[in-house]
Amino acid sequence: NDLEKQLYGYSLFVKEYAPVAEKYGAHFFDAASVAYPSREDQLHMDAESHGALAIALAKCIQSIFS
Repeated sequence: NDLEKQLYGYSLFVKEYAPVAEKYGAHFFDAASVAYPSREDQLHMDAESHGALAIALAKCIQSIFS
């Protein structure tokens, strides 16, 4: 289905981008590790995913600056 194709494409992006970010000392956060597209349109996040993303990003940012 379309969602599976999107997630597969994103996983390829992460596989390529994460090592590049690490090589250049840039921070990388895989949003798909904590947030998912809604079932309604399989594109936008629902409120639960927005909340999960916000919490995970806050923790990531705090660890960068601590």
